Amino acid sequence: MSKRDQIRKRAGWKKPFDALWKWAVRPKRARQKSNRFKALQAWTEDKVELARDNKLPHRIVRQWIKRRKVYRRKKAIYDDRADKHQKRNEEEAQTTNGVASPERPWNPYRKPLAAWMVPKVDAAYARGWRGTLTSGWRSPAYSTSICYRLCGQPTCSGTCAGAGSAHSGSVYPNGAIDVTDPYGFAAASRAAGTGLHNSLGSRDPWHMSMSGY
Repeated sequence: MSKRDQIRKRAGWKKPFDALWKWAVRPKRARQKSNRFKALQAWTEDKVELARDNKLPHRIVRQWIKRRKVYRRKKAIYDDRADKHQKRNEEEAQTTNGVASPERPWNPYRKPLAAWMVPKVDAAYARGWRGTLTSGWRSPAYSTSICYRLCGQPTCSGTCAGAGSAHSGSVYPNGAIDVTDPYGFAAASRAAGTGLHNSLGSRDPWHMSMSGY
């Protein structure tokens, strides 16, 4: 069942936003919550179109429009904070020893990562991996901010290590990266003998480090 169908099933036509809003804000994971907000937004816009054809009471439409404005305002605040944390993280990376932001096909956004990992990722790329780096080195403060966005705590059990994250390391063997096409990377890394691998499985398949954690 799609998210839009789930919304329709929950809403019916009785006090739609009481149930819908609780459903949208319930997840603790930021990505899951964002997906539900997007589904809710798409559904409300559809209902505004119906109201223009006089198929719904204007009182209900005003509720939808009000909630949609709340969603957009909160999303703008979230995006602004995320951008500021990312910029601060990149600035700190420039002044941190052992961190590099190489210009490579696998690093189109010039993400910082532990310098000792660069030749290992190069080796995986040379063996056929064609993914990209989505996250590398993160300052302890930035890592903590990610946990606050996920669960409202400095660390999230089993999902976010905060300041103790392997991503905050830059001296061998400490350090970690997140990549697209993780299975292709794992195969290429094994073939190249880099030692970078994942031990978290489906919990976080994109994560790669020497310890796997």
